[in-house]
Amino acid sequence: DMRAQLPAGVEPLAPGTLWTAQRRGVAAPPVVRTVLPVLVLCYNRADYLRQTLDRLFATRREPQYHPVYVSQDGVDARVADTVRSYGDRIAGHFQRTERALPRKLDKGPGPQYYHIAAHYRFALSHVLGDSDDDDGGARDRHAAVIVLEEDLEVADDFFEYFQATYPLLQRDATLMAVSAWNDNGKREFVRDADRLYRTHVFPGLGWLLTRALWRELRPKWPAAFWDDWLREDEQRRARDTVRPEISRTHTFGAKGASKGQFYKQHLAPNVLADTFVRFTELDLDYLLVHNYDALMRRVLAAATPVATVQELMQRAGVDRQTFVVRTRTEEQFARQAKAVRLMDDNKWGVPRTGYNGVVLCWWRTTNVLALTLELQPGDAVRRARAARGHRHGD
Repeated sequence: DMRAQLPAGVEPLAPGTLWTAQRRGVAAPPVVRTVLPVLVLCYNRADYLRQTLDRLFATRREPQYHPVYVSQDGVDARVADTVRSYGDRIAGHFQRTERALPRKLDKGPGPQYYHIAAHYRFALSHVLGDSDDDDGGARDRHAAVIVLEEDLEVADDFFEYFQATYPLLQRDATLMAVSAWNDNGKREFVRDADRLYRTHVFPGLGWLLTRALWRELRPKWPAAFWDDWLREDEQRRARDTVRPEISRTHTFGAKGASKGQFYKQHLAPNVLADTFVRFTELDLDYLLVHNYDALMRRVLAAATPVATVQELMQRAGVDRQTFVVRTRTEEQFARQAKAVRLMDDNKWGVPRTGYNGVVLCWWRTTNVLALTLELQPGDAVRRARAARGHRHGD
């Protein structure tokens, strides 16, 4: 009974509601703008790159805070010409020209994923440094960087979103990164442009990391599949990623290294925010770990248990309710998620967008659905250890 777990005097959220972002108080210090460069990684899709850069520059209202770097994997002439066509709007153009792989991988499955991982290491080292000393190997050594690939369109408030959330990385040691992407961001699951969440599963697809996190990751950077590697417990270390309810990026990359995997089913249907939210004027303290945990308890305390999502779909005229469907195994979770078109896979026992085993989304606009999977043992212990002793803000 989640109600019994609420502290005295704390009430559940009203059924069919989630938390609402509040404006910062008059006495609150303003958010200090920070230089957060954008690093765009590309390979051989010149047309995609131009589409990404055009949109990026169209939404960049404060260029002094957001220099744009492009890292090119290889020497494709059309890509290089595309980068040069933007003149001094590009703060730096890096090219990884040494693309040889170990012999045993040359004919192995998915060599492109080894190139991608190597390119990420190359590109991030240029912007955040390739050693632990003060100078590093960076052209312009920044405190943090926003990472994009050449097939992503950004929302109007893309830069505003990252300016507002960057301070959270400095304040909360249980946060690892900020992502612009909601893995379950299909239109039927989202509603409010100003609501943000925490998730145990790193989403990627437009994300912010600090130089300190890069120092931690760089010495053990993987040979391939860097994003799944980052989701592993050993790297995540019980830290979360902030993500929006409505994505601030949208991928148009139907053709790429993954051969369109998941694209039609889960990526293309994700909607891009079309409302400019002034996030720097909102109080985002609800995302700090203890505040957020309390909010989640209040949401679940208002929930009506339902055996399956199929039972939920049979209910007619339901309005303003919060429902919870509890699953005990990964297989049960996958069946229930697939029935409503949520992403049904998980990463090391944690479902996509999951937080403490809970996936939250909107259901028929005015209802909240919580689909739960029991959290893996030991995660709470690792979280507590991280909160006590691990700082990664820089």
